[in-house]
Amino acid sequence: MRARLAPGDTVVDAGAHTGYFTVLASRLVGPAGRVVAIEPSPVFHRALTRTSRPTGAATPAPSTPPSPTLRGG
Repeated sequence: MRARLAPGDTVVDAGAHTGYFTVLASRLVGPAGRVVAIEPSPVFHRALTRTSRPTGAATPAPSTPPSPTLRGG
């Protein structure tokens, strides 16, 4: 990640899980950068929120329930 990210960059962490790489990326892009963390699983979204908020790494978007049309059968 160090070879690819610089201060001020924008990062999208799709499938952020618990936020490990979200926090690492936020340290590399610094306060001038931005990290967008996306996690569709409500369980992991809660963990991501707990991981990233105390560090200021990212502000995860609110979790929304899955659409009934997207659920498996």
